[in-house]
Amino acid sequence: MDSSDFSREFNRLAQQEIIMERINEYIHVFSFPFHDLLLNYKDIIIEEFKEVQLPTYNDNASANFPSNFKGMEDVNGFFPNYIHHIVDKFYLTDKIYPIQPNFGLYVQDGDKSINVFHNHLFTPNVGSMVATFYLDPPKEGEGGELEFMLHEATKFQIPVEKDKIYFFPNWLLHTPKPQNNKDYRICFNYTIQGSRKPLNTKTGDIW
Repeated sequence: MDSSDFSREFNRLAQQEIIMERINEYIHVFSFPFHDLLLNYKDIIIEEFKEVQLPTYNDNASANFPSNFKGMEDVNGFFPNYIHHIVDKFYLTDKIYPIQPNFGLYVQDGDKSINVFHNHLFTPNVGSMVATFYLDPPKEGEGGELEFMLHEATKFQIPVEKDKIYFFPNWLLHTPKPQNNKDYRICFNYTIQGSRKPLNTKTGDIW
């Protein structure tokens, strides 16, 4: 996609009001109307996935690979700034850490998925919360949900939808669920850096 076309469409969509939904004290969901714009990059992502990640897929507990490859410059340039715009609008947190220039990408389909509970405490960046959004998430009844665990007796899952971005604390254990849908479901993971517990100024939730 041409960079100028991307910029115009991104800026048009970014003018929409950001709507927040509170799932519970640990999961906040925001409107994120960029799904169809991001679909232009799906083939590039899948090509990179097949080359760099698929050969060791079952040996990698998280199966994430970085988005800093050719063709993703616009995505890496625009979306981290927009995520921090959401943070600035809804959270009180550190302002001293730099904006990260790329995402972690996780790909699954109906034949393969990595379903291991994990958190983002030990990612390469010091983080306080995680933001994640999806390309082509399965429809209702097809699986691919996001499951969380506070402890063994407290697990809950939520469906993931297009045009939504999900925020949660970096210490919260989570895992993708398997899916029946054969299409690739792509998850973009982004760590918001900080050493201070973030406070949502609309809900009072502290992570």
